[in-house]
Amino acid sequence: MTDKPKISISDWFKIGIIGVMCMAQTFPYYLLNSTVPTIFRAEGLDLKSFWAFSILTIPAWAKFLWAPVVDRYGWRRFGLRKSWILICTMLGAFSMAALSFTSPAPAALSVVIGILFVHMVIMQTQDIAVDAYTLENLKPHERGAGSATKVFFETIGEALALGGLMYIYTRWAFGGAETGWAPMVFTAAALLMLFTTPVLIRREPPLPDEIVRRRAAGDNPRIIKFVKRVDTPFIAILLFVGGFINFMLPALIGAMLVDYGFTLLEVGVILGVVTPVGAPLGAIVTGALVTRIGLRPVVGLMALVGAGCFFVVLTGALSGFNPPPFFAPVSEAITTFNANWQNAPRVIYAIATLLPAVFMIAGLHMIITVSRMGWASRMQAGTDFSLHGAVYNIGRTATVAVSPFIASAFGWTAFLLVLGTLIVGLLTVYRIGMSQLDRLCDQRRAREGELSQISP
Repeated sequence: MTDKPKISISDWFKIGIIGVMCMAQTFPYYLLNSTVPTIFRAEGLDLKSFWAFSILTIPAWAKFLWAPVVDRYGWRRFGLRKSWILICTMLGAFSMAALSFTSPAPAALSVVIGILFVHMVIMQTQDIAVDAYTLENLKPHERGAGSATKVFFETIGEALALGGLMYIYTRWAFGGAETGWAPMVFTAAALLMLFTTPVLIRREPPLPDEIVRRRAAGDNPRIIKFVKRVDTPFIAILLFVGGFINFMLPALIGAMLVDYGFTLLEVGVILGVVTPVGAPLGAIVTGALVTRIGLRPVVGLMALVGAGCFFVVLTGALSGFNPPPFFAPVSEAITTFNANWQNAPRVIYAIATLLPAVFMIAGLHMIITVSRMGWASRMQAGTDFSLHGAVYNIGRTATVAVSPFIASAFGWTAFLLVLGTLIVGLLTVYRIGMSQLDRLCDQRRAREGELSQISP
């Protein structure tokens, strides 16, 4: 029995760069699909019109159509993946800055959606290269730590989009809150370029010799390989439902808090605490457990934890996020500290009750991320990971289109109850079927001749 390989300092540096790069990917996604819809809701956009934002998720799942091109071609002297990342970062920043010529008024919704759609096509093209870079640079024993770091930085990007940019919109304005739109989008464009810089500086390792030989022989990345696999239908179902669940709360949490009577500034405060605390904690705890005890037991454990997490948030929603009697000492301390902010106890209580839900969603995302690294073939990393992401994001598109109608028709409490039930149900089903799915994946690797020793 050999000792498990240890992760060196240089490997941690590599993992950190991958994490920052993933943050650059997540940041604009949540800005477009969470922060912007929340601002439009506060500006008077009807909840039933939120289906329009589902259009922005289409490039996230349609990208598989051009994934084999990105996976195969690029400027090899600079870096097969880095050449795409550089071009898309520049174009993405320009398209983000173009939003400064619009406004968040409901009448301008179609123009904003059009610009953001172009931006998403660019960023999802970059995402293909980022996914391939991640899978090709992480060795098998680094996947647990790499996935945890990836999800951790993704949640930081989510927090910056949901909390940081919301704060800029409401506070960093020249003459009124309505003019905070331009500073917000210019900041987003600048941060996008900043977050991508580390990976552009680092030298990109060459493709493994085995992959080069097979591609020279005509064995190139193809979508049909993924489609024909026996394990694909099972993986696709898990990814679709996982994507649907993963984005249910982030897509509507801002609108939900607005409907519960919180101001935009208070929404920014709540999300600015809940997301950077709950989401990274969920990623770190889940990643550490996966590394220590393995993925299989963690899936079962998180199914149990999920039930408790959503009991807490349902309690808060049923009370309208009004603190219960036992919360009185905390409320008194808060109002004593800041007597002018009378709604502060509600804000703190909302943070306390939403934290477990955000923790749980991040944990689920972590489980799916680790699973995707095991399911994908390293022989066509960008294509496989993009196809995984495509199915996952079809689920996200579906939730943006469907979830507002659930909330509108049945209320926010029912919406949260559906979300909690779906999380527990998905994890339970996955845990039951893990052995069979692993067996199918092993058989597929043997048939396709994927070599386990292929690693950078």
